[in-house]
Order: sequence, then structure tokens, then C-alpha cells
Amino acid sequence: MNPGETGLRESYETSEANFTAGKNLMEKSQGEMDKLKNEAQFVGDTINEMVNQKAETLDNDMEAAKDAVLGADRLEKNEIAKIREIDLSEVTSFSELYSKIINNGGLPASFGVENADYWVKTIEDVRSGKAAINTMTSKSGLRAKVQELLGNNDKAEVYSEKPEEDLAAIEAVRAEHSPSE
Repeated sequence: MNPGETGLRESYETSEANFTAGKNLMEKSQGEMDKLKNEAQFVGDTINEMVNQKAETLDNDMEAAKDAVLGADRLEKNEIAKIREIDLSEVTSFSELYSKIINNGGLPASFGVENADYWVKTIEDVRSGKAAINTMTSKSGLRAKVQELLGNNDKAEVYSEKPEEDLAAIEAVRAEHSPSE
């Protein structure tokens, strides 16, 4: 071979080697890109699965909360149905008043029903001057009865004629109506 052919041959072989190296590099890069693409797809699928599971959990939690609220609402409505307005006209003392309220389980109020403990505390607050008489509901004649027992004052001059008897009466009535253990 002559020197020109040799140079051309070497140039061709170098070009072919460079081409092969480039081709191998591209194939390797394509393999790495495919691997990265598969990893990204796996991560994406995992995230989607986690999001779907979390959404399902939240949906279940929402349903449970909704059922709990509806159950509580039904319970409240059942309790409300048991609590009726009562006649307080014959009541002559706070002890009798507390007894009637506790026996009834509470009293209707302007916006629903309040339990007996609420009304006993509210009456005590009015009697002690901690609350105004208008904090009492007028339903069942409660406000009028408390005013009558207070002697038509907005608050009692004296907390109670015999507070220990009132408290003893409250505890006795509560003991009668508490579930036995």
C-alpha cells in the first residue's frame, strides 16, 4: 500500500472506531435513559398508589365521622324526645325545683334542650349573683319560678336559706337516677 492509502485506511479505521464508540455510548445512554424512565414510572406509580390509599383512608374517615355525627344527632334527638316541658307551678323551694329538673333529665331551652346539670348550675349562678335572671329560659316557666323563689329580685340577697339542704337534695335525686354499678 502506498502512503496515501495507509493514511486513508487509518483515517477510516479511526472513524469507524469513533463511530462504534459513539454508537456504544448512545446505546449505553439509551439503556440508562430507559432505566431512569422505568424508575421514574415506578416512583410515579408508587406515589399514585399512596395518594389513592390516602384518599381512600380519608374517605373512610369522613364516612365514619359522618356516621358518628348522625349517630350522635339521633341520640340527641332521642334524648330531646324524652325531655318535656314540666309544670313548675307547685314548686315551693329550690330543692323541689332541682328535683323536678333532675327527674325530667333537663329542660327544653330556646335552642334545643339542656341537661339537668346545666340548669342546676345556671340556677345556682343566678342565685349567687354570678349570672343574670335572663340567662334562664322562660320555657316551662323556669325563669318565672326562679324569680318567684328569689322573691322577685334579679339575684338573691342571701345565697340560700339552707344551702346544705339544697345540695343534699340534689345529690339524693342524682343518686336515685344514676345507673347502678
